[in-house]
Amino acid sequence: MKRQGLYRLISSLVNSYALLLAVGLVMSFFSLFSSATGMLQAFISISTILYAWYANQFFVRVIVLKGPFTRRKKDLLQVNAIVVAILSIVAVICAGVCLIFFDLVKQVLAQKAEQDIPTKSLLMLLIPTLVIGLVLGIHVIWTIRLLRRHKGQIKDSEEEPG
Repeated sequence: MKRQGLYRLISSLVNSYALLLAVGLVMSFFSLFSSATGMLQAFISISTILYAWYANQFFVRVIVLKGPFTRRKKDLLQVNAIVVAILSIVAVICAGVCLIFFDLVKQVLAQKAEQDIPTKSLLMLLIPTLVIGLVLGIHVIWTIRLLRRHKGQIKDSEEEPG
């Protein structure tokens, strides 16, 4: 029971992040398609939002209600989980390396920028990136393990009650 509570806590953090991504996606919808990096950001954001959606559906239908989950939804959950796993790996590695070599990163940014970037601002970017990457990675691993543990509840199509 404690594990389900912890999973729901981590899920609420993932859902909050997905909500922020959705708002950002809506607010910058037209500018996202002006460059390749914008389209990549939109793809990653949409994948993260869909991952959070299907992970919630899986938890409610399979864990809470003990009901079936369709193979199509399972496949969508797994595909989006792969994209989110890659996102979390990249975020953890990038933020971790930047924090390890913080002085070097600060020097390089000072050379590139017109003005000096405050240390506090840089830390306010790197630490949340590291935390978000870790939370997403933990959630993806946990969700995939739950999918494997409850594979008997995966059906080819949804059965109508009655």
